[in-house]
Amino acid sequence: MKTQIILSIVLLFTFSSCVDDYYGHPDDKEGILTSTNYVYSDDIRAEFLELQGAALEEEIKILGGAIESGNATPEQEERFQTAQDELSSTSKTLIEIAEFRELVYKGIPLPPPPPPCPKPRNCNDWLNFNYVTIPSGQSEFGLLIYDQNQNVIGQTEGKPTALVGVDGLLDYVVLIFDDTQYEGDILVKAFGTMENGTSFSYFIESSIN
Repeated sequence: MKTQIILSIVLLFTFSSCVDDYYGHPDDKEGILTSTNYVYSDDIRAEFLELQGAALEEEIKILGGAIESGNATPEQEERFQTAQDELSSTSKTLIEIAEFRELVYKGIPLPPPPPPCPKPRNCNDWLNFNYVTIPSGQSEFGLLIYDQNQNVIGQTEGKPTALVGVDGLLDYVVLIFDDTQYEGDILVKAFGTMENGTSFSYFIESSIN
């Protein structure tokens, strides 16, 4: 289950239970979200990108040293420029994610989220999650959760559905666990398609204890 990629740690986006009534879908006027029953996809994506950025910074440092010493190959010099471009793009996306989150909080009377879980990596809350909230504009979204033997123990079902009371900013999908007794490492993979046809994917590692 352990991968050599350092993209780990899940950040969870949770709202205070005192504002539960703001969120629901057209058939549920009392709301479907509580402060503990969902995960926000962009927090997972942001942590993926932050760790990806850290890896790029380390790579750029190593390549830069080779270039300064005059020992870099043409391939290394080309990769140095490409890695810088990738880091710039990653940083820009993280800013956009943060700005959208701020927009959500300004547009809706929400308190700041509690400290993220997990950080460190372990979190017992996964089995309590019934929904994944996502920024609107995604025609397809899926989340798969694998156990340490690469068996799927949880997955989303259906297409994104608009949440009521969030000014059209967020959608949600239902998350169902097939194994509600599992304890151990997990791999969480998110994937989907934007309305413009662009596909995306990202993943993180976590665990259930």
